[in-house]
Amino acid sequence: MTLDVPAGAGLANQANPTSRITLGFSPDGRIISVADEGTADQQNQGQLIVNANYRIAGDPNVRTIKLDLGKAGLMEGVTQFASQSTTKAVEQDGFAMGYMESFNIDNSGVITGIYSNGTKQSVGQVAMAVFTNPQGLTANGENLFEVSNNSGLANIGAASSAGRGKIVAGTLEMSNVDLSDQFTDMIVTQRGFQANSKSITTSDQMLQELLTLKR
Repeated sequence: MTLDVPAGAGLANQANPTSRITLGFSPDGRIISVADEGTADQQNQGQLIVNANYRIAGDPNVRTIKLDLGKAGLMEGVTQFASQSTTKAVEQDGFAMGYMESFNIDNSGVITGIYSNGTKQSVGQVAMAVFTNPQGLTANGENLFEVSNNSGLANIGAASSAGRGKIVAGTLEMSNVDLSDQFTDMIVTQRGFQANSKSITTSDQMLQELLTLKR
């Protein structure tokens, strides 16, 4: 039987030029050998193992999957019987493909992604910065500040370390809102609503006068 495997699969260090391996079975369906197609590499004793090498697009590192086909002469691995071919999972140490559905941030700033396959994984961390002279920062407006010669360089690191503050997850910092701008917008909206209500009142009075003249 011939089996297609990823490019670079082989029994030894040399690559398999055809990316195919040949499995040999006894008349009663026991696996007895495995060989690289196109090379002289063959295994017919002990544990029959094939190393399949592959690359992921954009990643220069070569990854390897070890295919354990079972012991030669036994029925504890791959078999061949007079029936349709099936694949049986003996054990699983991985997870199905998943997509990030949500995330949360803890008090240390670690961002944990929650995936559709039930796994959780740290994807990053929110850093904090302290300055030798915080009062020397240049104010740019809207609660934004810029590094200056008086403030010194930013010392960036994890929260709650080396004098840095802590992150309170799930809260909104009040300093992110410019109260003067918010009050100004609220007053403009209120005045516009009052002007519209006066127009409606004037129209209502005019209609009442027309009804009175008709009577």
